[in-house]
Amino acid sequence: MNSCNWQCSSWAAMALGLALCFTVSWIGCSGTPTTEKDRPTEAAADSVELEDSELIPVAHSPIKGAEDAWVTVVVFADFECPFCARLAATLDEVEQTLDDGTMRLVFKHFPLNADGELSPAARGAEAARMQGEFWAMHDALFDEFARLSNDDAESVVLEIAASLELDEEQLRRDMNSDRVRSRIENDRALAGELELQAVPAVFVNGGFIAGAQSAEIYQTAITNIHHILHQSVSRGEMQRAEVYRGSVEPLFAHTRPEEQTREQPPTVVQLPVDGERPETSNLDDGLVQLATFLSFSDEPSLQLQRQLDEMVDEEAVRVTYFHLLHDHDRSTRLAHRAVEGADSPREVASLVQWLSDESNDWQSDVSMLEDYLEREEIVAIADDDFDAIVEADAELAQEYGVFGTPTSFINGIRLVGTPEPGELQSVVEEQLALAERVSELKELSGQALYEEMVAGNRQRKGEHF
Repeated sequence: MNSCNWQCSSWAAMALGLALCFTVSWIGCSGTPTTEKDRPTEAAADSVELEDSELIPVAHSPIKGAEDAWVTVVVFADFECPFCARLAATLDEVEQTLDDGTMRLVFKHFPLNADGELSPAARGAEAARMQGEFWAMHDALFDEFARLSNDDAESVVLEIAASLELDEEQLRRDMNSDRVRSRIENDRALAGELELQAVPAVFVNGGFIAGAQSAEIYQTAITNIHHILHQSVSRGEMQRAEVYRGSVEPLFAHTRPEEQTREQPPTVVQLPVDGERPETSNLDDGLVQLATFLSFSDEPSLQLQRQLDEMVDEEAVRVTYFHLLHDHDRSTRLAHRAVEGADSPREVASLVQWLSDESNDWQSDVSMLEDYLEREEIVAIADDDFDAIVEADAELAQEYGVFGTPTSFINGIRLVGTPEPGELQSVVEEQLALAERVSELKELSGQALYEEMVAGNRQRKGEHF
């Protein structure tokens, strides 16, 4: 272990470093991370039939890339999951940086719908596969993941099928066939055996990486495993056909999903609400500080904002916004950049209210948003400045255990997702009543009141830290 000198900042990267260290000791290499110039080049050779793994079999799943690729990336995902959509784009980016024959991508279905019914998107992808168009459907479904959650999912699938010129009658039959359902159920059963609790989940030759990480994480894993396996085969320590089966169990054993299960994040968190981020009123006016991570391309985030818009006493309930984007399309980026560029809390509040108004179709017509910003004289911040802010907010999200949007903190109390009707109002009213008493008794306001409220909520929740 000491021979590996991994300097990784995130928990995911440290887990990856651990996986590679064990890979090194298993094969008997030095463990020095591979540089670009060290990457092995492939000589022309006949295709090799790789031996499959009993632990994470891939033989009956959709595969993209060389059948005999050195590194196999198995992805468990849900087409309605925004983080899975982000991962798909990231892996496409990674694939373009690799030499041919380095990586093959394998898809496994793990739809997490609560009612137990197999999602139309998963069934549609498998039905498209029967017409030879799985990956085209895969990409299109992730492009439309928001509509799959909010519209008639089957209609979206059929719309995509038409754009791909698939046989619609056959697709409908196959979507409801036992064969398609069996394939998805088999993937879900395997996810259960591997003790997966969430998507996306990635196995790089058996080494587990949870969540949607940066391209660098996957590229490092793939490049190093490729290098190590290539050396091992060259030295005769394993056969070329064994590179997948032979590495899955050793890597999996040291990166098991249950060993990387995230600890439950604290119920109460003190986020920075010091006026350095977009806010709806001044710090000293707020009795209830509501900090929220959101993405304007995410309907649940917009639904939360609509609930906030209905609340009374805007100044007493002060909202601070943090960016956790799912999409980086032009409209979404402009919306977030504009929120950062707004000059005053009043401008921020008005803009976010406009963005969440269902009558404003700015997401599909960016000119509508551009016209609004011109009328209100709001200048969006520059792209480079915005990228730095997004990166900082993403790091903050990871630090405080925020893995999806919207995630909000009401005087520190964590609230994940869009609340049920009345739930948000109930928590806010409780916090307002408490804050009014604390403010009066201890003569506190602004940051001092916020810190006192968070400390009190921690104590009430039994969290002493």
